[in-house]
Amino acid sequence: MKKNIFFHIGIHKTATTWIQEFLNINSSWLKSQNIYYPKAGRGPVYANAHHALVGPYIQSDSIAFSGHTGWVDIKKELEACSQDNFLISTENFEYMKKPEKIKEFLGDYYYKIIVFLRRQDDYLESYYQQLIKDFKPVMGYSIHNFVKSNKLEFLNYGKLLKRWEKAFGSDSLFVRIYDKKRRVTNISLEEEFLSMIIPSFRKDYAIPDDKATAQKKSIDLTCLDILRHLNSEDNLENKYNDIVHQILQIQNRRSEKKRLLSLSDRKKLMKKYDGINRKISEKYFHGKDLFQDLERTPVYKQKEIDQLPEIYQRLIEIVGRQLKNSLKDREYQGEIKLKSVI
Repeated sequence: MKKNIFFHIGIHKTATTWIQEFLNINSSWLKSQNIYYPKAGRGPVYANAHHALVGPYIQSDSIAFSGHTGWVDIKKELEACSQDNFLISTENFEYMKKPEKIKEFLGDYYYKIIVFLRRQDDYLESYYQQLIKDFKPVMGYSIHNFVKSNKLEFLNYGKLLKRWEKAFGSDSLFVRIYDKKRRVTNISLEEEFLSMIIPSFRKDYAIPDDKATAQKKSIDLTCLDILRHLNSEDNLENKYNDIVHQILQIQNRRSEKKRLLSLSDRKKLMKKYDGINRKISEKYFHGKDLFQDLERTPVYKQKEIDQLPEIYQRLIEIVGRQLKNSLKDREYQGEIKLKSVI
């Protein structure tokens, strides 16, 4: 019997890290449900997802799969496993230029593609925040400067779907809308995901704890500004995760929900992709609206460092100095006590 190969291709910021942690901790359970989640192509940094399979192919499509250890090992696991359903997950597939090369390398199987889409304004804001939390020095930019200096091709879902349709056919795609608050979808995220692979399953699986996705949580926007300005400091990358972790612990989670982009900015953005979204809707959703209407939400105006309250300026100064000093030692001595500063 020919096996089914499922590729979960993202997109970014649609709970992919949570899904991958779920798949990882339930790998034995998945096998009992006739699903195999391979070890090849995972880690060492991201042990739950298959990011290593895609990295070399983001910049170039000329590298032979036969020369990539991860893909060679994936093929071995595919041929050796007894389960009928083989599942590979990385949101970095979103950036793969020629996915048809996967089929050329792996051979004659049934291919299925799982992709969640997110309303473009939500995706843009969430992606921008994640870039700052992941320590990208370029992200000293405000979101408006980020928008001006980038083509934002990742928001064009039509191009993404067309690449995978060309490789595997539109009938092979499972296109879903990411519903963070589960307002439209009446089932849990893992149930929605699993139902695209197998029609029924036991629900005696484990649920990931919060630690697995701590770095992906939303952040108070004043704290985000602090991180944005710390990005301009030199030699902090090795300890940057320490800062993010502690700020996530001490931030005010009761603060009013705000957006980085105004309602008019978001309307303008969504208008740009209206035609593309409509075509996707007609093809995969019987013409129904892809996304819920834009909501009116207060806006946070990003501040330059001299516009931040003095206490936050002081925080940036102290944290930057402490981290620089810590890099002189071979071992990092203790945590930075941000609470004593705020």
